[in-house]
Amino acid sequence: MALRVCSTFLRSYSTHGKSVLGGLSSVRFKSSCPMNISHLDHLVLTVRDLNRTTHFYSKVLGMEVITFKGDRKALSFREQKLNLHQTGKEFEPKAKTPTPGSADLCLITKTPLTTVAAHLEVTYTVSFTEF
Repeated sequence: MALRVCSTFLRSYSTHGKSVLGGLSSVRFKSSCPMNISHLDHLVLTVRDLNRTTHFYSKVLGMEVITFKGDRKALSFREQKLNLHQTGKEFEPKAKTPTPGSADLCLITKTPLTTVAAHLEVTYTVSFTEF
């Protein structure tokens, strides 16, 4: 199960049993945190120009350009994947207000999403009222 946090958006994904941590156990950030995040599934970059972006990341940084699900683009290096969304042509799920240069994460967790959502609701309410 994956937790994707983009503004206030949560979505569940399957992991296909693939671990990108090379056998390391999952990370616990605080003992009071009910979430058990195991690893990053992928990162999404919102970009203005897919051609310029794929050119830079492939030619300058040596990443592999991947086309999937029709004409969607991603960048890959080793076990990592960066999905690309072009501004104005984003795919669901996406950030609430995607802007060029922004990014969102898809994190894998074994924690039920109802538990994650309840924790985020309480944590965000407390955190934002403290400022």
